[in-house]
Amino acid sequence: MFSDTNFFPLYTKATHPGFDSQSVVDYLRRTGVLEFPGGVPSSLVATGQQWDFPNAWAPTMWILIEGLRSTGQDEIALQLTDKWVRKNFNVWRTSGGKMFEKYNVVTSCNKIVGGGGEYETQEGFGWSNGVLLDLLITYGSQISWTPTDECICCGTDCICLI
Repeated sequence: MFSDTNFFPLYTKATHPGFDSQSVVDYLRRTGVLEFPGGVPSSLVATGQQWDFPNAWAPTMWILIEGLRSTGQDEIALQLTDKWVRKNFNVWRTSGGKMFEKYNVVTSCNKIVGGGGEYETQEGFGWSNGVLLDLLITYGSQISWTPTDECICCGTDCICLI
């Protein structure tokens, strides 16, 4: 069963002697999680709970990205960074300057943030801010954004969950 926490051993370097980081990339591709526009979801199970599909959380995205980077998978780490930074920035821009605790990474609509769980999605979450800043420090010179990076729903009347 896919879970973003499966990748914590990459970050902690708790791998076996014959470990091949390409097998992790192959697994990510096989599960299809690299195809989502905003990053890697916490799971592929849609339970309606906040730690499941279609949500992603900053700390687990950061652990996955850093784990990939620390095992030499720089290209995939950069691709995921680009998706996550773009999602965060575009939601921030669309919401009038708000950061959130979790993001729906399955949709490219920047008016839809993460949801589910036992309370309303929180604004201004410290780990979201911290992860974004760290990714910008680490990868900022390798990613870019242009004003033409708009989602389709932003130009139409859609239900805004912000």
